[in-house]
Amino acid sequence: MVARSSDALFDEQELIPDQISFYHQAYFDEIYHARTAYEHVLLMDPYEISHPPLGKLIISIGIHLFGMTPFGWRFMGALSGALMIGILFLLLKNMFGKRLVAFCGTAVFAFNFMHFTQTRIATIDTYAALFILLMFWFMYRYISQDYDAPFHKTLPNLFLTGLFFGLGAAAKWSSLFIAPALVLLWIMHQVLKGRHYNRIQQQQIFGPYLIKTILVSFAFFVFIPGILYYLSYIPYALAANAGIFSRQGFDIFWQNQVFMFTYHAGIEATHPFSSPWWQWVFNIRPILYYLGHYPVGTRSVIAAFGNPLVYWGGLLAIFAMPYAAYRRGDGRAFVIFASYILLLAPWVFISRLTFAYHYFPNTIFLALALAYVFDHMIRRGRGRYKTVILSFTILTFGLFVLFFPALSGRPASLWLFENVLRWFPSWPL
Repeated sequence: MVARSSDALFDEQELIPDQISFYHQAYFDEIYHARTAYEHVLLMDPYEISHPPLGKLIISIGIHLFGMTPFGWRFMGALSGALMIGILFLLLKNMFGKRLVAFCGTAVFAFNFMHFTQTRIATIDTYAALFILLMFWFMYRYISQDYDAPFHKTLPNLFLTGLFFGLGAAAKWSSLFIAPALVLLWIMHQVLKGRHYNRIQQQQIFGPYLIKTILVSFAFFVFIPGILYYLSYIPYALAANAGIFSRQGFDIFWQNQVFMFTYHAGIEATHPFSSPWWQWVFNIRPILYYLGHYPVGTRSVIAAFGNPLVYWGGLLAIFAMPYAAYRRGDGRAFVIFASYILLLAPWVFISRLTFAYHYFPNTIFLALALAYVFDHMIRRGRGRYKTVILSFTILTFGLFVLFFPALSGRPASLWLFENVLRWFPSWPL
């Protein structure tokens, strides 16, 4: 007997889950970014064009590997989150030279709620934060080189800083907010290097070095990032059956720049979980990504906010950085403080709709500030403060475990959310 064509509408019923959840569907901006990533796979006109393409292209790698499934579109975000942990450890080891400081500083970042939540969702903010971390790492390596290092040995770190600057811009425009910090650190390094050569009476060496450095910096931070940014639009051109360097390809590129600017400048929408920058800093208003009720008497929640110990302790550590820089003449404290402030500053003047996840890149510098305090405690206390540092790290992990249901979507009792996890009325848990 030949099956009726309509039978295909009712087969494989056993594959439908009893309870639909975030495991089986897109949530929050995944509905835009995952869809657009899949459209890039199929060489279709992209749906979400309010951000540059690279973040969605990275998401599409997971879809290429594992299919258009939640696991596929979230894979690259989780991988990037894991990479951030390893990179931060190397950065802290480079900055402070102590394995305990690097371990504890990395741990408080890993157990910060924001890192866990953001890297499990298929949105582009994870890649912006990853590239900002890489920019800072290689810029720090550049400015911490010996002043007498030959010119050619300064180039790799400078090049890699510019490379990730370009990749960050191609992922999300807010990555550019780190640019003032990079420029400030670059200028200060040249000033201090000039003073060094003046002190050793070799001014004739510094002049040619500075000219060459300015030229290569222009290439590394303007020309190469511009090329990378433009090339990220190749999928747009392919979808239109046009060459990226054709007139049509350039028109597609330019029209998208105009659209992105006018779109973000003209947003007048509201959202129940939006929050201004000062609420991010004090951990006042999380953003609720997902809310489900199943079974009766339980709740499933995915919220993006900060571990209170990391946010509040890190903020106190940030405030201590100017004092440490002034009193001890420690350039590391100044670098951390300046990077945090300059990265946050643009959001102070942005009046459009903003959310708690926009603070994600700043949490890198909260961890760096805490690590600085850990390092100072060890040096000043000659080891007797190690128990305090380890206790702080363990408490950070303990809070992560306690709040895990509010971060992961794992169903838990209503009583837990309403009586234990909702510390403030503004936390929508």
